[in-house]
Amino acid sequence: MLNAAQLYDITLSNAQKYSQCTILYGGSTMTRFTGKDRSGNVVTKEVKTSTILLKKPVAADVAPAPEQVEEPVAENTTPTETPAAAETTATTEAGSTAPESAEAAAQTTETTTSEPVLDAYATETTERTAKAKDATLRLRDKLAKVDTEFNSLTKPTTRLKSACTSGKSRVERDLGKMDKLALEVADLQEQYNNNIADYTFTKVSPDQRTAYVQNGQAAHKAMLVDMNQRKGSRKIGGLDKYEVMRERYQGIPEYKQAHEWYIKTLNDLEKKWTKMFANEEKKRKSLQPAKKADMQENDEEEYQKLAAQLEKNGEDISRVWYNPSTRNLQMLRNCLNKVKDAKRRSEGIKLSDKVGTVPSLIEQFWTSMDEARRLMVSGDFAGAEKAMDDNHAFKTINQLNRQMLPDEFRKPLVEEHRALEQEIRKRSRAHNMLKTQLERKIGELERSTDSADSQLNALLEQIEREKELDAGENTVDLKKKDDGAAATEEKQ
Repeated sequence: MLNAAQLYDITLSNAQKYSQCTILYGGSTMTRFTGKDRSGNVVTKEVKTSTILLKKPVAADVAPAPEQVEEPVAENTTPTETPAAAETTATTEAGSTAPESAEAAAQTTETTTSEPVLDAYATETTERTAKAKDATLRLRDKLAKVDTEFNSLTKPTTRLKSACTSGKSRVERDLGKMDKLALEVADLQEQYNNNIADYTFTKVSPDQRTAYVQNGQAAHKAMLVDMNQRKGSRKIGGLDKYEVMRERYQGIPEYKQAHEWYIKTLNDLEKKWTKMFANEEKKRKSLQPAKKADMQENDEEEYQKLAAQLEKNGEDISRVWYNPSTRNLQMLRNCLNKVKDAKRRSEGIKLSDKVGTVPSLIEQFWTSMDEARRLMVSGDFAGAEKAMDDNHAFKTINQLNRQMLPDEFRKPLVEEHRALEQEIRKRSRAHNMLKTQLERKIGELERSTDSADSQLNALLEQIEREKELDAGENTVDLKKKDDGAAATEEKQ
């Protein structure tokens, strides 16, 4: 005797509750279950296993005892509040419902997975399967009818007896094969209609989807902090951070503001260093030639010392930003040349129309990917393939240069797209193979039932013909018997 499936009451980390739940499949990453929501509607959910806060077994037909210990599901998850407390919704001072924390929102990647999509072929084959299975029942009824009709004959011919015996024997033998075939068809039909398997993105985790935006915004914030400082050394640090943004994060919206701040900072530094250079040059004009030469020699020595130090750190003094000494004309000259060159290269450049668009592109990319995954796991492979083809954000992302989106962020997206595309194709091929097997088995079952039905119909027709003869002979006999009885009465 089969045991009933274990039912559970499930509470998620976002305080949503479902009762009388049946676990369809469960793994370390994702869990899929069917149960009743708070409104009593039967729903199917697919959630991250780590977001299942409580999974309480429900005894069949018996309400759980109040003191029953609730079973924590996720490892290292120790609930610190009761389910009732978990349901309490925080409100703002204005009385509106406060949104979930960012951490809870990131952890709860719950999605409602559609039920298997029955295409036209699935509907058609389901009907054909049902008819073929019904046909086996009708064949058994016809076998019984053959017996009933045959037994109603008073004088069945030897030929009919032989035909009925052999015909019934063949049909009864074939019925066993048909029953087995019907089970195979039903199994294939169920597999075809419920071609569902979970799929998890493995190249990019949910919290890594926004890594590019978060890193770019952090770089922008750090740049602004430095550029807002009055101290020259901090402003220099801001220039370095901008150049990091220019090389890696032009895709975020904040880059336009960063570029404006960069130009402003270059102007400020040019003005400051020009004034410092002019003042120092003016002071040296009145000096003796020997003193001037000594100072120039000291400038060179100090400059070369700084260059050696930077080189030791893997940097080139002609490229790196640094804060020059106020009395070193060579450093001031070098920094002025660098700031003027940077202004010349930056001020005349028109920013790309792709600047600031990457966060939206990434969001659109994942919206399409999640939709394609949902369609695939529900069995709608044609829909999943179309969703992949319609993922225009991916096509744009794949063409971005590394200043808009570095390879370390773009490559995982490309790999994730390729992996899902391959999975859809693989499952679609398997689905089509299943379709071929199902079609073959249904056809075989239909041919078998049609053949057996024809044989039994032929037997019933033979019986009907003999019944007509049998009835005619019986009528004659009865008439003769009645006439004899009448003649006897007249003689008497």
